[in-house]
Amino acid sequence: MSVAQGIFAPIGATMREAIATYSPDEQATVLRFLLDAVDAAARALEEGGGSRSGMG
Repeated sequence: MSVAQGIFAPIGATMREAIATYSPDEQATVLRFLLDAVDAAARALEEGGGSRSGMG
């Protein structure tokens, strides 16, 4: 646990600093995009879009 804290605590601190530079409206837009992107990726995987055919 202490190893994970040593790795992720600094990342969390710098992420909070970066997020603080965005207005609440901008933060809401970014959150909406991230949630939509995760949902779209999940739907693609469910529909079989997770195969590697055609990639590369």
